[in-house]
Amino acid sequence: MSDIQSVLDNLDNAVASGQLLESSRDNIRALLEGSTSPIAAAAITELAGDSSWEELNDRFFKTLAFGTGGLRGRTVGRIVTNAEQGEGGPNDRPEHPCVGTASMNFYNVSRAVRGMIIYLKRYLAEQGIERKPAFVFGHDTRHFSRDFAEFCAKLCTDLGCDVHLFDAPRATPEISYAIRALNADAGVVLTASHNPSHDNGFKAYFNQGAQLVEPNASGVINEVNAITSEAYDALPEGEQGTLHVLSADMDRVYMDDAKSLLLRPDLMQGGEDKTKVVFTNLHGTGGHCIVPLLDELGFEVFYADGHTEKQMLPVISHKGQKIAFAGDLIPTAGHVPLPYVMGYDVRPLTTLKEKDLFLNYAADNNVLLLLEHDSVNEVVSLKRTEKGVRVNQTLKCDEIF
Repeated sequence: MSDIQSVLDNLDNAVASGQLLESSRDNIRALLEGSTSPIAAAAITELAGDSSWEELNDRFFKTLAFGTGGLRGRTVGRIVTNAEQGEGGPNDRPEHPCVGTASMNFYNVSRAVRGMIIYLKRYLAEQGIERKPAFVFGHDTRHFSRDFAEFCAKLCTDLGCDVHLFDAPRATPEISYAIRALNADAGVVLTASHNPSHDNGFKAYFNQGAQLVEPNASGVINEVNAITSEAYDALPEGEQGTLHVLSADMDRVYMDDAKSLLLRPDLMQGGEDKTKVVFTNLHGTGGHCIVPLLDELGFEVFYADGHTEKQMLPVISHKGQKIAFAGDLIPTAGHVPLPYVMGYDVRPLTTLKEKDLFLNYAADNNVLLLLEHDSVNEVVSLKRTEKGVRVNQTLKCDEIF
């Protein structure tokens, strides 16, 4: 008896005993038949061998369906198998995304992008447009976002589509803008917005730069949901698409257009009477363009990469007093001493360096710190001591504003 047949028999027994859903068993069988990755069989074998039926139900109770917003699901399992962990990846993530028909992984991403390609080729033909479909791909800083974006780009070029791929994380609005600016036919952002860190998603956009709407939405959804295998045959080299990398030049065009949309540029001038802005980016992507743009508009902004990528720490001036939004770099008064950093920081050693610079700047320039996460100490002033920068005085917001 083969190892896989032994696993399948084990699954049948688990269904009979009520530990595994029938839909989970059927989806496991379908994935094993349609997946080209050896990781899939290894992860399923390990979970079934450990009787991790709840985990298998979470991963296989359904097939991740493509909707108007695309796909969204877990990309790191509650249980990470040895096969998925592999050699590990950046920021302590596994080497491979979690296996499952209800999970965000290469199997489901492959289905999603190939369904879009099939629909777009038919759509262009019906419009009488004789050229390759063109895609724009962008991503955030989540686990596997870059891997998924590069995978999508290769799959598209293999299947005869031209691709514009951003060279690093970007905010969703810039991908939407690039679709229109480059006259692309569709775009995808690999992101799960505000979901927990173990999730990821595939957000699909059409040629107007907005997410899919009818009648195109149903057309794409039907094609994606009809695909049950991740296997595909690349076109001959002469029929494949071309990859274009988007970088600083696209950022510059985007920023210049954004600046041109200011309805009251005069509000960006005038010393202490100028407009005051507090901005924080959820996953670091917004800081790539917004930090230099705010700098060009005359705002004083620090940004930090230790907690999350490009966290922004704006500094405003009010009645002659500078106040800095300390964000997650210094969330509470207890975090002012240099060694104390957030347990969730993705780069704690970077945080230490950034805190040192920021604390010295604030102490030397009499900058107050607005503490977002401190329920007791709303604002603090700083002082230098023999042990380093420490809290000098605690204040309430209504004492300042």
